[in-house]
Amino acid sequence: DVLVAAARRAFAVLDLPLAERLARKALDEGGGTAAGEVLWRALFLDQRSYEAEKVMARLADLPMPDAQRGEIAFGMAYILFWGQDRVEDAFAALGHARAEIADPFWHDEIELLENVFWTLLGETRRAAEGLAGLLARPRLRPRTHAQALVLDGMLLCHTGRVTEAIDVLDRATEPISQWVHEVPWVAETRWAFRTYALIFDGRLLEAEAEAAGFYAHAVETGWELPMRLSCALRAHVGRLRGGVRTAARWARESKRQYGRQPLSYFHNFVIGELAHDEALIGAAAAAAASLAEADLSPLRGEALFQPWVELARPAVAAAGGDRAKAIELAGAAADFARGQQAVPFEALALHDVIRLSTARTAAVVTAADRLAALAAACESGLVGALASHADAAVRGDAEYLERAAFSLAGMGADLMAAEAFARAATVHQHEGRTASARRLRTQVALLLDRCEGATTPVVADLKAPQLTARERDIARLAVEGLSNQQIAERLVISKRTVDNHLHQIYGKLGIGGRADLAALLFPDDP
Repeated sequence: DVLVAAARRAFAVLDLPLAERLARKALDEGGGTAAGEVLWRALFLDQRSYEAEKVMARLADLPMPDAQRGEIAFGMAYILFWGQDRVEDAFAALGHARAEIADPFWHDEIELLENVFWTLLGETRRAAEGLAGLLARPRLRPRTHAQALVLDGMLLCHTGRVTEAIDVLDRATEPISQWVHEVPWVAETRWAFRTYALIFDGRLLEAEAEAAGFYAHAVETGWELPMRLSCALRAHVGRLRGGVRTAARWARESKRQYGRQPLSYFHNFVIGELAHDEALIGAAAAAAASLAEADLSPLRGEALFQPWVELARPAVAAAGGDRAKAIELAGAAADFARGQQAVPFEALALHDVIRLSTARTAAVVTAADRLAALAAACESGLVGALASHADAAVRGDAEYLERAAFSLAGMGADLMAAEAFARAATVHQHEGRTASARRLRTQVALLLDRCEGATTPVVADLKAPQLTARERDIARLAVEGLSNQQIAERLVISKRTVDNHLHQIYGKLGIGGRADLAALLFPDDP
């Protein structure tokens, strides 16, 4: 009993080696299912599923009450589904437990876990219907209800109801904290999907902070699962913000932590994200190799995350110079996402059709129409912004393109904003408004300056007048409200030099003076 209690304490602080050693000793000394429950959890969290399965086999024939039998059945299902990708066997284990256990509360938990599995398999309609029935029951055990809230938040996020998702996940925070020592992975899932919901709502700066907080928490625990997942989240946010080299570093760090472990959960979609980042950097061969690696052994049990890999395909094709193939793959990615009711992913893929195209083709018009329908049917700020950009691109309207660009820039989506400004600049140029075209080309250059060398077809050939490093410094200080004399003192140059630089800046940007500068430059800077 002392060893079991000590093992539980070690597990509670995620000291997995100590928890394993104490629980294994307790089991050897007759600790039975109490010791076995701690041991399988420690092995499972350490991604040693085959060893955990042996522990389960050792416990299976022991006499035990329904509560312990339920925990063992759940453990076996977790191991089979996540640890070994044996999907049918995992469902069979739950069916066997349902037949053996009389306690109705455990039947609720079994049904909940089945819906979790359906969700991760990408069967979101089936999972949502099952979860709705479960949540409608008048009395759910607190642990079941807490986990059901997290699953509800996952489904709402994935299907584009992001405001509701954030609300539900916030409401789940306190209840799930009561059970974190029994199902710690559920708390980590809540944190991850809250970050995704912020991304899909277009609140990229908040998502960036949330992902950074998740990573700090992961470092504090030392647990590999949140470490890997939080690094992947930082890569996702970084790429959507436009920081493609930073995103690639986070993706590589996540990949590095997997080592050579087989059947590692989240592994494939991490490599898919790396492929996407490498493509935007212009490392076409590396991107193609990463994507091929991601396709080697996709896990059925992580189909919910496959849209991230599908979104990488058009970027990799574009980096390789095959824009027509890239547009085709973007359409295929949108159709894949639609099959999962994954509205934000479908919107991102349809937007890629727009981003990759330079002409008003039938595919572009169809993508814009689908985006408009998605924006009207969901509450995602990101989807709304993408639909506005697509509509303006189809119209070829410079004013609307510029509005869409400022909206994207305000969200922190610098690379997408640069592309929208680039399209607006091209329209202005074709229509003879050279000053406006020059101003927007410079805006593109300023945004790309924050995108770490990112390149996409829309901006690759754009000739934009560049502000020098000194001009950028002076422009930033002017936006902060410093007078010309204060800028001169700050930079240890003459006021006349500042005057001359500002005159050059206004000319390059095609604006009349300082009053226009703050609205034009660095719209999301503090």
